[in-house]
Amino acid sequence: MFFSRLFTAVRERLQLLLGQSTTSYETLTKDWRDHLRSDKFPTARDDLYNDVIAEATEEFLSNIRQKHEPTWMKGGATSIDEHAASSEAIEELKNLVRVIDPSWKMGEVSARPVKIVLYFDEAHELVQRKAPTNYYDKTLYDVFLSVFNDFLSLPIFAIFLSTVPHIAYVAPTQNQVRSSRAAASGPLQPPITGTPFDCAPDFLVIPGTLTLEDVSAVPFMVKFGRPLFWPMFRDIQNDVRILQLSTSVLKMARSKLICDTDVDESFDHSSAAARLAVADVRLCLDYEPGQQNQMIVAELVTSHMRMVYSVPKHGQYMHSGYSSEPLLAEAAAMQLQQWRTTRRTALIDTLQRYMGNGVLDLGERGEVVARVLVTEAYDRAVLRDHSRDYGGRMLFSLGCHVTTFIEELFEDSIAQQILDGRPDNVADGLTFREAFEDASVRFTHFAKLDDSLVASTDGMFAAFVRGMAFIAKYDEAVIDLFFPVLLRNELLREEVMTGILVQVKRRRTARTVAAYDDIKAEDISFFSTSNSFTEDRRPYCTIVMELGVQPAILEHASKAKKGVRNLHTQDDTQTSPSRVDIKQVARRKLRSAAEARTKLVHPRYNIYAYGCSGTVYKGIMLEDKDKYAFLLASHDLLSEHPRTSDRAIAAVRRLKPFWTVGKECHWIQNTSLGNSVDEEEAEGIVISQYGS
Repeated sequence: MFFSRLFTAVRERLQLLLGQSTTSYETLTKDWRDHLRSDKFPTARDDLYNDVIAEATEEFLSNIRQKHEPTWMKGGATSIDEHAASSEAIEELKNLVRVIDPSWKMGEVSARPVKIVLYFDEAHELVQRKAPTNYYDKTLYDVFLSVFNDFLSLPIFAIFLSTVPHIAYVAPTQNQVRSSRAAASGPLQPPITGTPFDCAPDFLVIPGTLTLEDVSAVPFMVKFGRPLFWPMFRDIQNDVRILQLSTSVLKMARSKLICDTDVDESFDHSSAAARLAVADVRLCLDYEPGQQNQMIVAELVTSHMRMVYSVPKHGQYMHSGYSSEPLLAEAAAMQLQQWRTTRRTALIDTLQRYMGNGVLDLGERGEVVARVLVTEAYDRAVLRDHSRDYGGRMLFSLGCHVTTFIEELFEDSIAQQILDGRPDNVADGLTFREAFEDASVRFTHFAKLDDSLVASTDGMFAAFVRGMAFIAKYDEAVIDLFFPVLLRNELLREEVMTGILVQVKRRRTARTVAAYDDIKAEDISFFSTSNSFTEDRRPYCTIVMELGVQPAILEHASKAKKGVRNLHTQDDTQTSPSRVDIKQVARRKLRSAAEARTKLVHPRYNIYAYGCSGTVYKGIMLEDKDKYAFLLASHDLLSEHPRTSDRAIAAVRRLKPFWTVGKECHWIQNTSLGNSVDEEEAEGIVISQYGS
């Protein structure tokens, strides 16, 4: 009855719109959309719904029962009421289609274009409610499927919309459907997850037309991602109004992300899902498979702005994530900073919880910790560079100086050594401080890179515009993280872009510096426009983060410190001092500046960081080290042994669960097996540069 009255009411209103004239299908759809717009006709939609509900009465059913009783087959599977309601709805639907397209004829099955689209918002409500007086435990959603099965021969299409991903799991296969009337429909369509994205009208980014200030403005950032915010800025020219709206939109984005109108609430009073959502937007996390974890991800989709990319045909799980949306990333950065006012370690505490309970992918612990370290350093650097200029309102999308970023990433004395370092592949090169004097780095979030061709300065230009860093996911990737760097404060284009290239490892023993000599921009064609006829001397920086390396144990400390120049101890209670080694590269491997210009070698500033504590990284306080160690722990036999003393671990080793060089080989007279060796290297930094 509902659909019968709906089709009748819509037909009558369309006839009023048309009058005696005829119009094209496109014009008619526009007129109908305008008719339902609340800003033009505030009560039109409500009046339509109210009229339909008021007319779908028992009296109406009684009238159509008499009308369609002659065509009813007594004793069949369908009652007289169902037959009458179905027949009347089909008849009214045909009448509506003929008003929309007078040329339409029944029976054109082979090429029947859709004429009518019905959509049901918040469709999960239909799934959660049981249909009244039924014997098959049907939901209202099942009833709708049965009804639409009667319309299969007609040009109508129904879409069920929901932000609750559980709706994807309720479309049964044909042999499981709870209605015999749906048997003729064939397999049901998997949920359609494609939604508009990056579709603003003036979306095209043209190289050489934008500045750093331009791409950091809220009206520009809203153009990327979902069409949720950019329509608000259309046709607004007043600067004061734009500023007010920018503040309002950022607050709205924060509210939607954490699913709470009180964006100033403390970290301790925020929901667990809100914390995970903010961390996920900033860090681009991966989740372990499993039904329980799927429920957590489903909650992020339902209430915390996570996007569904695809639902497989079997419907057992979904592929989802946080895509690159600069405004949402800015909102996440602002929310995280708000939480830091009451919990300095809000980000790492969130990761500790969800890695500890098996929700997050443990296979990427090292990479995630690296992203935490650089994100925390970036946020501090932005605050340091811009807090005075912008007063109380500051955007993390503004970026920061590369030199400030290095100073906030590494321990103070180490940072100064890095800034005073020189390239390791050319002679007479500038210091890091000089080469990157005017350079800025900009990233508020990460995006996965699945194509090596994007790992270039063209890709860095795109990444800088969106304020994102790349996580390399393709198989042959030598570098794990790419950070976009603008060398000079000029109009944004590929020719002024470079990058910070990071490789992440989680070994307990540091590799030699020579093992990383293959990280060269020339090998991966990083600089897009470099060729034999250009003098392209853009510098770049590579960082190897060996996060699993632990401080040297006491019995080997003297060996580890041989040949090491101790510069500064951050805290007397730290177990290992920070150290900086200057690796002198042989002159025969280097080129002079003139030779480098001829052979197109870009100056490389090479940094090797060993360990994960405050002796190396500025952001790790003494009380935080155990949290980072927990995230990096391998959770293998020895690390999980309940007794951790040297004697207890040695006793386990003597049982030979695996073979290693050391005292466990005491039974054979062979110095290369029985002698103790250093299993752990001291923490510190190695700077690779030109040597005399």
